[in-house]
Amino acid sequence: QAILAETTTGSYPYHMAARTRSFASLWAVVSLCCCCFCSASVAVEVNSAVGGEVAQTVRLNDGTEMPVLGFGTWKAKPGEVIEAVVSALRAGYRHIDAAHIYQNQKDVGEGLRQAFAAGLRREDVWVTSKLWMVDYAPERVGPAVDVLLADLGLDYLDQVLL
Repeated sequence: QAILAETTTGSYPYHMAARTRSFASLWAVVSLCCCCFCSASVAVEVNSAVGGEVAQTVRLNDGTEMPVLGFGTWKAKPGEVIEAVVSALRAGYRHIDAAHIYQNQKDVGEGLRQAFAAGLRREDVWVTSKLWMVDYAPERVGPAVDVLLADLGLDYLDQVLL
């Protein structure tokens, strides 16, 4: 079973949610940011044969595979989030969700560095971060992304949400 969520691209990025009722009557929700797509639609596959589980990844229009289940770091306390990120990656998470506004992003970056030092490859982890509203002006986006990269200790982000 598959659903196709259609969106209209415009000058303002926005989020959409594709929801499908699973075999076990649970809701599976996948939030996607439309600013990441080269064209105006994305397909979300749902495996209803075994309990209606959502696919492990979603294929974006450019062919990139994005893990659907991410480890969120909101409200994670600095000092504790390092081990939480390392443990999440050790447990199989391959999508880390962060934001400068969470005030823990440097520790999230340290957790990523530790996981990479232990043998996990950067290209096997999808990292999402977010810009805050004060950084939406075109002249502020580049410097704000540079702060995200510096905080996380990364050369690139897989997704930046506005």
